[in-house]
Amino acid sequence: MVREAVQGEKHPRAKLTNRDVMEIVELLKKNELEPEEIASMYNVCKSSITNIKYGLSWTHLTGGKL
Repeated sequence: MVREAVQGEKHPRAKLTNRDVMEIVELLKKNELEPEEIASMYNVCKSSITNIKYGLSWTHLTGGKL
């Protein structure tokens, strides 16, 4: 029996919702705030934001690198 990987907000340790990630994507596209500032807004670490930016996480929503 093969289990499918749990992605995104359905993962039990997820701190971000799908909506949060889409808001973060928009903030990153505007390029007005540093990743550290966005991270503090969503109570996550800077690497969570840079991973979204560079297409290392949440790619099922973002489609990859921004």
